[in-house]
Amino acid sequence: MLLLWRILAADQRLQLSKALFIPCDSHSLQLLIKDVLGIPYYKVIQSQIMLVINTFRRSPLQLSILREKQKPCYGKTSALVLAVITRWGTQARAIESIYKNKEAFKAYVLDDRTQLDHEVFQLLCSRDFWNNVEELRDLILPIHKVQVHSESSNTHLGLVVPHWLTIRNHLKRIVDVQPAQPEILQLLKERMDRQVLAIQ
Repeated sequence: MLLLWRILAADQRLQLSKALFIPCDSHSLQLLIKDVLGIPYYKVIQSQIMLVINTFRRSPLQLSILREKQKPCYGKTSALVLAVITRWGTQARAIESIYKNKEAFKAYVLDDRTQLDHEVFQLLCSRDFWNNVEELRDLILPIHKVQVHSESSNTHLGLVVPHWLTIRNHLKRIVDVQPAQPEILQLLKERMDRQVLAIQ
């Protein structure tokens, strides 16, 4: 995309040398989510979340038992969201759908009718898994919220830089708490340098 803009601006016949090309903010934010979820530590957590969701989506009986458990916990049933690989905003919704159903999953594993693959059952019983889900949710959800806002009718070009600065502050706080993942800030810098362009 950036190369195309340079080619267009350099073509004298098109008279676009003074044109202001604006990259899609929402797309860049989705790519940032993709970058973060590509870090090996987070990739493992995300793959575990997707394993749980896919297991229930493939088993109507087990999903119906889970829905039975949702009603007393939340007063209603709620879907487990399947992430779509080319739409990184759905990754945030998948994480959130698991996190919001934590109590229902706890009740589900105690049910005599539970029949799950050993690995999935162990995940649902694991305190580490639920801590990791919460950690990933706390990391991704604020980025996703900014991404959704960037698509709304209330946004404008003047909010691009504030959006990215908000995310930078958020990720700096994350790195302060989780110093083992410093590459997050480098990934952010690379995306931000491509997205936040100087007006020439």
